Amino acid sequence: MSHQPPSITEWGSTSDGSMKIVWEVDTFFPDSEAPDDVFVDLDLIEYRDLGSAGREIEIPPKDLKPFEGHVLIVGVTFKWSGSPPDTKVSSVSIPVGGSVAPPGNGPSKPAVTIKSVTAQTLKHPNQIVLGWSSYSYNDGNILWGPAASPRTWSHSIKPKTDTYSGEWTTDRPLASRAMYSFAVQVKNSLTTNSWVEMTVVARSATNFYSVRQFLNASGVTGPSLRTAIGHGGSLRQTMGI
Repeated sequence: MSHQPPSITEWGSTSDGSMKIVWEVDTFFPDSEAPDDVFVDLDLIEYRDLGSAGREIEIPPKDLKPFEGHVLIVGVTFKWSGSPPDTKVSSVSIPVGGSVAPPGNGPSKPAVTIKSVTAQTLKHPNQIVLGWSSYSYNDGNILWGPAASPRTWSHSIKPKTDTYSGEWTTDRPLASRAMYSFAVQVKNSLTTNSWVEMTVVARSATNFYSVRQFLNASGVTGPSLRTAIGHGGSLRQTMGI
């Protein structure tokens, strides 16, 4: 069994202003071993011991307040007992903003969550479903892209009714097991006319390497993948690998 650092798959703001971070045992290496203990630190200071089963944390607003206006480095450490013991660390850098605007002065910073990450199948490409909510805004956008160029594409979320929350599915195929950034921005042109935004980063799903698993996820039973796609296509391209 191999010891791999935690794979941080998601981080972002919740509706109450907490910061949520999610991670998993790395699935890229098939022999990755689950840790014996998990620690979280804030700017290199130990914050919480989550035990061996810890796979996510929500840092409440009161604990984020000392970091307002700064970039907070959140470290997640996997620890294995043994002789000798071993530790592996992954970290993310998250800008921590000030308090949201009060009602009447403009919309709040959106609460943004990752609803699902889905591997490529015959029915759909590799995709991520994003959810958001704010209040009293009359214009909005999702600016997104790979972590290296996070505002490559945009999608309008200008409300058509008085509903200030929604879900959106990425509208172009995602690379397997890649990090993507999503900035949700909203404004009310009748009040402050200033954009407020929240950014989350999430890792796309790992596409299937098993033909059987790919077919099962596609809802195909019985025929081979070659039968399902015909004889003119590439198996690797169809599976996204």
